[in-house]
Amino acid sequence: MNSSNMNNLRFLKSLGIALMLGVIALGARAGDGHDHGDAPPAASGPALPRFAAVSDLFELVGVLDGKRLTLYLDHAADNRPVKDAKLELVNLVSVDAKAAFFGGASLAGAKLAKANLRYATFTKADLSRASGAGAILSDAILVETRATEASFLGARLSHADLSHADLSRADLRDADLGGANLHDVRDDGATWTGANLASTKRTDRARLEAEHFHIPGT
Repeated sequence: MNSSNMNNLRFLKSLGIALMLGVIALGARAGDGHDHGDAPPAASGPALPRFAAVSDLFELVGVLDGKRLTLYLDHAADNRPVKDAKLELVNLVSVDAKAAFFGGASLAGAKLAKANLRYATFTKADLSRASGAGAILSDAILVETRATEASFLGARLSHADLSHADLSRADLRDADLGGANLHDVRDDGATWTGANLASTKRTDRARLEAEHFHIPGT
């Protein structure tokens, strides 16, 4: 194996370990000058601990603040942040990723069983075929999320926002969706047996018409 492939392998291994520890922000933008988001230290406090992994294509920097791990993934050549991260088949079983940001990420086939993802953001993310049985997704934002054929068996989705989500052929048996927003959800072939749908917000026709309104001639 040549050195380039070895570097990439080490990088992917480091990324996998970091994800297992708990993703909080992947592909986040660093501040001016790309300093990778150093939180300003207290007047007499030490700098936050960090680690870095570099391959020919990417640079991963992790900053640990107590139990909060923030990951910054950039292109190695110019430090541009990686957008719409691809995390297909990633294993996040039982991970504590409360308030994590996965907006626009590809998590197709990801293993999310029993993960704590409360308050997490999945806006426009791809969760198709993801396995989220028993996951905690209460108060999560899943607006325009694609979750076709995903499993949320027994998951907690109370007060989650699933507006415009695609749940076609998804498994939501015994899931708790109490108070969830199901506005304009597509659920062709989805299974809802035993799901708690108390106080869910269904499609608001007036809102839907406004969302699809176009001024003639524009």
